[in-house]
Amino acid sequence: MNPPITKEGKSKLMKMKMIASTALTLSALSVSIMMAQADEPQVKLISFISAGTKTRAAELCGRVTNPPASGLVAVHIVVDEKTDSPSHYNVMVGNEGKFCVTVVTYRGTVVASIRGSNDGVADVYQQEIRLSQEAR
Repeated sequence: MNPPITKEGKSKLMKMKMIASTALTLSALSVSIMMAQADEPQVKLISFISAGTKTRAAELCGRVTNPPASGLVAVHIVVDEKTDSPSHYNVMVGNEGKFCVTVVTYRGTVVASIRGSNDGVADVYQQEIRLSQEAR
């Protein structure tokens, strides 16, 4: 025979049920968000290579995965983002998903993102890469 449950025991049991319920709800929500983002276009930067030792030019190459049915994706590139004068580039990427662009950099940093289609402001995906002096 089980001992009777006290008011304190009931309170602890209710708190544990509430915590378990909240954890389960949050887990389901995070899985649904991850699944929704898996179908969104994403940009992956593959290389950022200096064009030479006496130039600020560099070649940036990347790939867009999960392109939309329309086939065109705008990739927004910010070179030297954390400086007083960052440079902005926009690259239209077609069905093949590959792109390369020549940029000018003073600090050797670049961030690429794809803007969200829901409100036009939020980033769907963003990646940063540092300049390499070596050719692939």
